[in-house]
Amino acid sequence: MSLVTPSPPATTNISDRSADGCLAEEISTLTVEDRNLTKRTDYIGWDSYFMAISCLVSKRSKDPATQVGACIVNRKNRIVGQGYNGMPRGCSDDEFPWDKTSSNPTETKYFYVCHAEMNAVFNKNCADISNCVLYSLLFPCNQCAKTIIQSGISEVVYMGDKNMNKPEATASKRMFEASGVTVRQFRPLYDVLKINFKSGKCEECLPNTIPPEDMNRDLSKKREHCLPWDDYFMAISILVAKRSKCPTLQRGACIVNQEKCIIGQGYNGMPHGCSDDEFPWRSDSDSELDNKYLYECHAVLNAILNAGVNVKGCVVYSTTFPCNECTKAIIQSGIRKVVYLQTLEMEPRSCAALRMLNAVGITYRQHIPVQDELFVDFTLIDA
Repeated sequence: MSLVTPSPPATTNISDRSADGCLAEEISTLTVEDRNLTKRTDYIGWDSYFMAISCLVSKRSKDPATQVGACIVNRKNRIVGQGYNGMPRGCSDDEFPWDKTSSNPTETKYFYVCHAEMNAVFNKNCADISNCVLYSLLFPCNQCAKTIIQSGISEVVYMGDKNMNKPEATASKRMFEASGVTVRQFRPLYDVLKINFKSGKCEECLPNTIPPEDMNRDLSKKREHCLPWDDYFMAISILVAKRSKCPTLQRGACIVNQEKCIIGQGYNGMPHGCSDDEFPWRSDSDSELDNKYLYECHAVLNAILNAGVNVKGCVVYSTTFPCNECTKAIIQSGIRKVVYLQTLEMEPRSCAALRMLNAVGITYRQHIPVQDELFVDFTLIDA
């Protein structure tokens, strides 16, 4: 990971300004705090972040008609389960039906597809998910509601409500109310988020900038162009980075186990209990103690520590090549592979990291995405 030293703020000689109203503007500019000295304030909020994660998860679905994603979050705001709608494990996407209608009911998808909420529960990376929150793109059906209630989940946050008039939704609401599960609808603050693999950034964009989808696809067969695994994991890492308060560098990482389940996510930030408003974010002070580097926890380290389970044999996906300190954590925790996005810069910490990875036989590679950009479209779920 390279360190970028921000340029000092430009200064202007006020005496050179004309008296046409520019003086007041200049004084206003001089009183604005340097962005590089304070925490970033345009980071993504928790609700938007978790629902965006659910949107990304849905892009793995093979369902040709409706792609739904869900994630489960504990009270420490750590994701402990993710899932999308699809066929059960071992049931081939090519052999089982995807049709919504048929003269033979057993030749429709409804008898077979596992919904996103159910899969999120069974993909959990901890033994107990009681008192957790489930985020889903759609309001849960009655079957998923049973699973949610029996697993001890205490709150459901959903976005789309297009099925609200169906008996299954009515049954869900009745069970949630009786069992004391809190239910609320999420209203997105963004229409679309664009994940750019070239820059490694996630930014808001307008809906009309999204390339049109293929509307002529065969709805009786599995969706062919679902998001590849590597792109999916790296997109998650880029989205995670949008939570970082660092004003200059936002980095993200995720840990993936052998079953291709994400078990840990992290972004660069101050340690727990160290206020983002009180600890320094600058990197250009003459005093070492006034720079962020002595305090900031990197994304890879946080992803490992946020896993909550053994990460031995797992793969770490990171928006940048890990530094020497994160590499120590990678080695000591038993991670077997490193996948990074941005081009490796051969500075001392990276060279030290490479030396250690090579010495212990941990493989590493730069990820080359299938596409340059990916869109998280909050407007599609009720389409």
